Formats: sequence, C-alpha cells, structure tokens
Amino acid sequence: MYSLSRYAPSVKALLVSALALGCAGTKNLDAAFSKRWHHEEGREGLEILSRLDARGPRVQAPAVVGLSGRELVGLNLEHGEIWKYAAEPNVLPSISGGTVAFTSGPKVIVLDLKTGQPRFELPSANRRLEAYASDEAHAIFLLVDEHDARPDLVLVTDRSGRIKSETTTLERVGTPWVGGGIGLIPWANQYISAIDLDTGVYVGRFLARSAPNRVLENSSGLFLSGGGGLVPLGPELARNPDLPGANFSVRGFPGEPEWPVDGSKPRIARATPIAVVAEPTSDEGTAKFQHHRFIATYFQLVAAFGTDPDGKPLWANSFPRAISGIDTSATGALVCLEDGTLHTLDWLSGTKEQVGTLDTRLSACVVEAGDLSIDSHEPEPVETRIVKAIRSTGPSMATFQQFLIEKLTTLESDAATSALINITLDPLSSSTLVAAARRGLKARTVGYDVMIRALQAGVSAELSAEAQRPTPFASLAEALARAEQRQAAAPLAQALVVANLSGPDALSVMNAVLALGGSAEAKHVREFFVRNKNVATDDDMRNALVGAARFLWRQGGAVRTDVKELAAEKMTHSELARVLEIAFVEEENGPAPRSSP
Repeated sequence: MYSLSRYAPSVKALLVSALALGCAGTKNLDAAFSKRWHHEEGREGLEILSRLDARGPRVQAPAVVGLSGRELVGLNLEHGEIWKYAAEPNVLPSISGGTVAFTSGPKVIVLDLKTGQPRFELPSANRRLEAYASDEAHAIFLLVDEHDARPDLVLVTDRSGRIKSETTTLERVGTPWVGGGIGLIPWANQYISAIDLDTGVYVGRFLARSAPNRVLENSSGLFLSGGGGLVPLGPELARNPDLPGANFSVRGFPGEPEWPVDGSKPRIARATPIAVVAEPTSDEGTAKFQHHRFIATYFQLVAAFGTDPDGKPLWANSFPRAISGIDTSATGALVCLEDGTLHTLDWLSGTKEQVGTLDTRLSACVVEAGDLSIDSHEPEPVETRIVKAIRSTGPSMATFQQFLIEKLTTLESDAATSALINITLDPLSSSTLVAAARRGLKARTVGYDVMIRALQAGVSAELSAEAQRPTPFASLAEALARAEQRQAAAPLAQALVVANLSGPDALSVMNAVLALGGSAEAKHVREFFVRNKNVATDDDMRNALVGAARFLWRQGGAVRTDVKELAAEKMTHSELARVLEIAFVEEENGPAPRSSP
C-alpha cells in the first residue's frame, strides 16, 4: 500500500498549496473557471483542436468494476483475470484511462484497472469524488463536499499522483476528459476549458450552448453531452457555439430514466437497473447515433428503440437477473447483472451472449464497453422478440411489459396484431397485460385477416371447450366494425353462441353484427337471443339482446314476427321485455321525438 505522504500534501496543505505551485500556474487554472472571456470566433477552440489532432487514437479496453460487500471486484475483459480490492467506496467508482478511481473515507484511491493494484492515493480533504478522467500520464479529479458547504476542488496530477495544479470553484463542473496532454473540463453548462496537463496551465476554451456537462470519447471522436443532446467536439462547434445536439425523447419511459446522463451529478454507489444508453457517431460535424437507435433497460428487461420521433421498438430481450450497469460500444452493449455475470447485446438484433462473470453478487457495477467488438446477428421480427421478452419475465416486470405492449401497438404490421392476440390468449399473461393488449387490439387499423382467423379459432376453441383463456371478442369486434370488414360478419355472429360469453363481449359483438351482418347471420343471432333472453340481468347483456332483437326485426317477414313472439313469451326477463316493447315501436315508427325543455 502506498503511503499518503509519499504522493500528496496533508489536507491542510492541500487547501493552500496553490501558493507553492507558483503564481502563474495557479492563476491560469483559476482562469479556467472565469467568465471574463470572449469567444473571438472560436480561435481558442480551433487552437486546442490543432493540438488534439496530433495525438494518436486512444483505445479503451472493455472492463467492469463491481461493488460487493466491502470490496471492489474488477475484470478487464482483455486481461481475463478477476481482481479484488478491500474498500468501502462512498461513490460509484469511475473508470478512465486504464484506471479506476473512487473515494473511501479520507482517501482518493486510484487502482490499475487490469490488476486491481494501487496506483496512488490522495487525501480527499473530506470530499467525495464526483468526476475523474485519466490517461497514462495525467489525471483530473473533481472532489465535492458532501453537503455543498465548501467550493468544489479540482486537481490535476501526473501518473504517480503528484499534484501539478489545483483550484476551487463555485461553478457547476461536469465530467472531464484527458488525452494528448490536454484536459477538457465542462462547467457552467456552456464552457469547456482546456488545461495543459504537463504544466497545469489553462490554455483556452470552447463555448457550447447545448448545456454540456460531460466530455466523452469513442471510436468516432470527442463529443459533448448535456441537456441539449450530443455535439461533436470539432471545428464546427468551435466556430458556432449554437450547434444543435443530437437527441431523442424518453418521456413516458418507465422509471423516468435520465438521458443524457448529467455528468455534474453525484455518482451514488448503487446499481443502475433503469437506464438509457446510446452510442454517438459523427457525420460531417453532425452527431448521430449508431444504427439510429438507443437501448433502454428496466431491471430484467432491455429493449432498443429508434431515435426518430416515432421511437418505434426494434428489439427486446430479457435477463434472468436485474441489470446493474450497462455501457455501449460501436457494435453493441456490455451488460453487468446483479449476479455478477457479464453479457453482450449487438445493436442489430439484441442477441445476448454471456462473456464472463465476476463470480459474486453485486450491489453496483460500473461498465466500460470501450472498443469491445460484438458480432451482429440476423434479427428476429420485433413483434416476436417483444412477446418472448414478456413471457420470459414475471409480474414484477409488469410496468415495462405493459410499456412494450403499448409500443407494440405502434407497429403497423399483421405480425403486431397477431402478437397482441397471442398475449391476450396466453394463460401466463397477467390481467393487466391482457387488458393492455386488448386495448391495443381494439385500436388496430391493420391485420384484419389475422383478426378474422382469430375469431374463427376462438369460436372453435370455445365450442370445443379447449380455450385456455377467453378470446378477446370485444376488441376484435370493435376493430373490425370500425373498419367495415363485412367478411367478419359470419364469424362474429357465430361468436354470439359460444358458452359463457360475457356481457361486454356480447354487446361489442352484437353491435358489430348490426353494422356488418345480414340475413345470413340471422340464425346465430336468433340462437343468441333465445339462449339469453330469460336471464338478462346484466346491463351489457340486456343491451346486446336489444341489439339482437333490432337486427332480427330488420330482416322483416317471418323473422320479424318470430322475434316479436319470442319477446312476448312469459319467461322473457321482465326488464328486457319492457325495453323491447319500446325498441319495436322505434323500429316501426322511428325514435320518439324528444320533448322540448
């Protein structure tokens, strides 16, 4: 274990060490957070970019670090060996530049990400680590007072932990980035100050009106992330601070996931089962997203959606345990579960594959997908994937299951109609999911042939007592009637005579037969009327019988005479008989005029 005195001054000295660093360096780092500055058409930003262009590409190996009891458990997927380090972090650890950093008690601890061995320690000045960035030569730390009683402390160190520069600020500072001897620090939701990490001197800044609070890097380059979305950090932004960010909406998603993630918020040491992630890419200075999609997680469920305004579902999947952390690469996502197992998902199909394990249960997990390469698979129809994901998870996932059903209804395909029907018929579907699927089915504007086949199959199953769950007759009837699908009249009429037809189903089906049917359906309508007229105590069933009587009346001739006689029988329910008398008069003479008030 490295001693604190070897690498850093005491807490007291930490607060006053600006004097020891020399006036020039300290003044310049303080200037990084000064608002007395002019844009000058992006001159400073362009100069910073020219320095960054000289650096080579930086590759980040995929890795995970989990919290388990009183220790950290890590795995570099390329190195392949699990390491453990005894500590109780008071924050979620930060992974950057082949290291992992966190605060624990009075110390900032930096570990080698490959081996878990300590790189160095610093006194935390009784603050917690809120943001961190590192490469092989330098690091930037943002240390924040837990109760916001003191200004935030920004430290710049070399690879051994020797403090090269520091300052305090009352400005809101986000997650920095380090590379090529330059550190980029976002602050005040509009500035990105650049620091020469060899000297600790402030060298310039960018201005961005997209409310940036995090600088991130992937294989496509550098990006600013914030409330206005993601913006490539390039010459276009240097010249035009109003460059719009790429974004998408997650309003209404279960659990209210945060997107984009605010890099200036505290990193609480807990799992993140509800999250939204996306991988930015750049096209001629404009930010886009890999495959035009993002991934949303909800405990055991995960799904991809389009980044366009429609946000249609693209695939869904499930895990046997809750998700603890997730991160994306250009080819997919790396997922860490609460049981310590690690899985990949490819962007195209969402196919999952286990790629490792930490061999322990986790309370939290930090994931760095880095340059992880994930093979793509041929996607199954999204309708099939949604049904599979719902069926493979239990009632504790009902909120997201219902959300997936709602998204399923936005797909204008026969397969989506079929999927909704299957959910209503599945004996394992909860009543809440069945209700959601029935609502979606009722509003369908495609898949009418599928609905008619479902009607026919439902009648056959009900008549043979093979049905495991009631056919959604009402939803099918209302959708088919609204679309004037007259070929549905025959199976709708047949549905009237199935056993134990509920009042609501009977009413919707009868209304559809009234709208679509003719003399060919009179036989089944009469049978329905005869079966139920004597016991019509339910309001919906009584109204359905009134509709049946009106339908038969309108056939004229002997059918009209027959229904009048049936209605007049002594066994006919008294309330139904009374209403039928009025209905027959209306059919004969038209509705009675309303009296004037």
